[in-house]
Amino acid sequence: MRALLAAVLVSIPALAEEPAAAAAAPAAKEAAPAAAAPAAAPVAKEATPPPPGDARPYVDAALTFLKSFTHTNRAGPAGVEAWDALRAASADKVAIKLAGKELTLDAAAGKSDAQLVRFAKLSTWRDGKDVKGVTLEEAELKVGADSQKGKAKIAMSEKDGKWQVTSIEVE
Repeated sequence: MRALLAAVLVSIPALAEEPAAAAAAPAAKEAAPAAAAPAAAPVAKEATPPPPGDARPYVDAALTFLKSFTHTNRAGPAGVEAWDALRAASADKVAIKLAGKELTLDAAAGKSDAQLVRFAKLSTWRDGKDVKGVTLEEAELKVGADSQKGKAKIAMSEKDGKWQVTSIEVE
């Protein structure tokens, strides 16, 4: 009985595709003359993401900072590599405001009062047309044994053509 049910379920998509393919062939023949006409309606283009690189350097810098900040608690070469990547995308000292507490991330010394556990849903934070940084819909930071979750604002500034994180505020 199970074998019969499995065979029926597997054949349903195949049957659904055959009429669509048969219907597509006549439609393609009819569409060919319409495509040849110069006044034909433009074909809708699929949304494509912007090219990587210099298109949004503030987003690249923010992602580098956030990813490396999550890995700074690792021991050995992985932790050293994370701190090096973090230094490249941040100011020497980054102010962290978490639940009314003022904390510090000292990138130059490789020390932090808080640890970024996870983050999600990054968006650009703008004031008019000026980029101020990025926002996170979800961020979780840990201070000692306590964990704080909420929305976050990552303030950034451009220095010598390079974007750097200057502060983090979690609601």
